[in-house]
Amino acid sequence: ELALMRWGFERYGAKNSIINATAEKVATSRVFKKVFEERRCIVPADGFYEWKKTEDGKQPYRITLMGEKPFAFAGIWETWTTDKDGRDFVAGDNIESFCIVTTQANAVLKAIHGRMLVILDATSWNGWLDGSRGTGLLEPYPSERMAFHPVSTRVNSVRNDDEALIEEAQ
Repeated sequence: ELALMRWGFERYGAKNSIINATAEKVATSRVFKKVFEERRCIVPADGFYEWKKTEDGKQPYRITLMGEKPFAFAGIWETWTTDKDGRDFVAGDNIESFCIVTTQANAVLKAIHGRMLVILDATSWNGWLDGSRGTGLLEPYPSERMAFHPVSTRVNSVRNDDEALIEEAQ
């Protein structure tokens, strides 16, 4: 099914959401083990951003597949409910949220960032969703099938939401 979810797992007392789960620990971590075994999802996308540290600060890059074809990330999802004040989260039944699984960066993306989101080929979606492939799909996506370019630092603000954010920076 297609479902709209919040990005990030909330944990009681945590200051921030957990937005990513590492491939190395997703199957064994007490935070993720149960959801990894029972609640997997795919997260559709047509690109993502990573930031490279430079002498002048951080330079954002847009990362896509060659030809900018849509793809999907490996994800896990959970259901939560807020407390009576609507602030803290506990296991429940009214807020669905997801994390994206990350892995070591492939050879090309290592120049930008040490990790990358796990990208799944369409042929592996069922094996991810039904769990039959275990952690076997949590590998870096092939470098030769990816493209990237620097983009404006305007991407750093959630107030900016327009097509110019994906254009190559000059």
